[in-house]
Amino acid sequence: MQVCVVGMDAGGTKTRVCILDENCRLVGQGVGGPANPNFAPPEVVMASIRQAAESARASAGPAGRRVALVAVGGPTSATYYEPILREVFGNPDLLAAGEGPITLAAGSRSEFGGVIVAGTGSMAWGRNRRGEAILVGGWGALLGDEGSAYDIAIAALRAACRCADGRGTPTTLLPRYLSHLGFREMREIIRPIYHGELDRRAIAATCPLVFEAARAGDRVAQTILRRAGRELALGAVTCARALSMLDDEFDVVASGGVFRGGDFVLPAARRHLARYCPGARLVLPTYEPAIGAALVALRKLGRQLDDAAYSRLGESVARLAAPA
Repeated sequence: MQVCVVGMDAGGTKTRVCILDENCRLVGQGVGGPANPNFAPPEVVMASIRQAAESARASAGPAGRRVALVAVGGPTSATYYEPILREVFGNPDLLAAGEGPITLAAGSRSEFGGVIVAGTGSMAWGRNRRGEAILVGGWGALLGDEGSAYDIAIAALRAACRCADGRGTPTTLLPRYLSHLGFREMREIIRPIYHGELDRRAIAATCPLVFEAARAGDRVAQTILRRAGRELALGAVTCARALSMLDDEFDVVASGGVFRGGDFVLPAARRHLARYCPGARLVLPTYEPAIGAALVALRKLGRQLDDAAYSRLGESVARLAAPA
C-alpha cells in the first residue's frame, strides 16, 4: 500500500488540504470554509475541516493509499482538529507544522531561511542551519501587524480623514473610500468603525483601494505602501540578526496578498532587506501553504526532496490545475 502525507492550511477565510504520495506527487486536494477558531464558531470550523479533508480524500481516487502523517498549519494546535482528521484519513500521526516552516517549504527548497507573511495580519519567522528558530511579530491588530493589509488600510483611512479635515496632504484615498463605503462625507465612518460594523477583516479588505491609488500616482498611498514594505522587511532582518544570519545566503519567502498587490511593497522590502542582509533573496512562494505543509510532512518521514522530487511535484500540480 502506497504511503501518503497530508498538508492542511486552516485559514481565517478558507481551508485547503493537499495529499502528496511518497514520491512527492500531488494526488488529491480539497477546499473548505474558515477554520480559525479565533474568528469562527466551533461548528463552522469543524464543518470547514471536514469539507476540505473529505473532498481531498475523494479527489485522491480509490483506496490503496495509507495516510501516514498529517501536517497541520493554522492558529491552534493540531489536536484541535484531530477527531475529524483521524475519521477521514484513518489513524495518521499529526504534526503541528507551524506557519513559518510551511511557508518556507512552499517557496524554498532549503530547510533554513526566512519567512514574511503579510495578509490580514503579519509576522516574520526564521530558522538557521543549527535548527534554531524565532518568530517576530504576529501580535495582532492592536499590538502590531505592521505592514499587514489591516495596517495599510488603517493608515489609508487616517490619511483620508486628515484630508477631509484639511489637516493632511490631499489624496485620492478620500474619494475612493467615500465611493467604496457609499458615504457622502468621511465622518459617516465613525459609527461603523466604533460599533464594530467595520471589523478588522472588513477594514483589511479595503487594502486594494490603496494599491489602486498608488498605481494611479497617489503619493500618499505610495508612501503608505513603501513604509509597509520596510516594516515587513524589518521583521526578517530582526530574525536574521537574532539567528546570526546577517552575513549568510538564504531565501526569504514573502507570502500573502499584500505582496501581490502592487509595485511598491515588494521593492521597498527588497531594498531594506538588501541593506542589512546582502545575501538574502526575497522570493515569492512557488506553492500554496497546504503543499508546503505536505512537504514538511514528507521531510518528517525522512523522504529525500531532490530535484527529481520537485520536478514530479511541479508536473502533478500543473496536471491537477489544468481544466478537464
